[in-house]
Amino acid sequence: MAVLATIPQAAAQDTGFFLNPIEERVVGRRAHESRLATKLVVYPDAKLAAYVENIGRSCARLSARYPEQFVFTLVDDTNPNASAALGGFLYFHTGMLLWINDEAELAAVMGHEVGHAIKRHGAREMNRAAVANSLIRLMALRRRDPAQFEDMQVKAALALKEYGRDQEFESDAVGTSVLGPLGYDPYGAARMTYQLHLMGLYFDELSGKPNATPLAWRSHPPSLDRVRRTLDLAKAANLGELPRHRDRYLQMIEGIRFDLAPFGGPQRGVLRIYTVRPGDTAASIASRIPVQKPQSFLLAINGLTKPDEVKAGMALKVVLAN
Repeated sequence: MAVLATIPQAAAQDTGFFLNPIEERVVGRRAHESRLATKLVVYPDAKLAAYVENIGRSCARLSARYPEQFVFTLVDDTNPNASAALGGFLYFHTGMLLWINDEAELAAVMGHEVGHAIKRHGAREMNRAAVANSLIRLMALRRRDPAQFEDMQVKAALALKEYGRDQEFESDAVGTSVLGPLGYDPYGAARMTYQLHLMGLYFDELSGKPNATPLAWRSHPPSLDRVRRTLDLAKAANLGELPRHRDRYLQMIEGIRFDLAPFGGPQRGVLRIYTVRPGDTAASIASRIPVQKPQSFLLAINGLTKPDEVKAGMALKVVLAN
């Protein structure tokens, strides 16, 4: 079996720089409690939340030293995002479920976020930013040159952005590596990163300008770079054909309600699974979806690129007015 099949538990969790794991946990819990008390809205479907958490916790058991410390929260938010906060607090937006097409892809996303947590990327980035800012200020005080201070700020920001992209690649490796051992198709991570590419193209078309991808994804590496890397990792694993569990996933997500305003639609819509009938076309199915550029939306959320890929018998995600 290839190296990617398992992750040595002793080496899985990083040490960060200055914020030790106990401090990180304390800070993370306080931040989590603050989010729950203020802006964060938990999605009120316990069955769906348990489904997402079980997959995330399975990823954590494979790769984390203390998987029981992870806290998973399903957030009612159309913004397609998932994040790992300090201390093992992971947040998964319902909007991500719209862009995921099977359980293997969901496991890849959850494994990716677990990767951020076990590598302590949040603590490392916070410490790195603090060090960079302190050095900039010391240099500015020494030279008393405001222009040079601004130039150093720009250079530090670019360095931190590049550092963040390296973290994304590192977490992609974790997300890919857990799939085979969990019994999932190892190419799920590559399909998921390709979904991010399709999402970006849709938002670009929606806005009529490039780089309109949601803010949460703009610090990530270009999606096609991530597709290539995750494809290489999956090929190296050489695990053969494993299931995607698409039917089970679609059954679990049917009925989720979304705010369709980001897509130019009404405030609330509901996700349904539609089986394509003989005579249906991408255009005829999309005509029922109350968003701007409905055919492009239909194709993108289902991982398709051309209308003629819609075939009779396919199960497609559609979003209808609530």
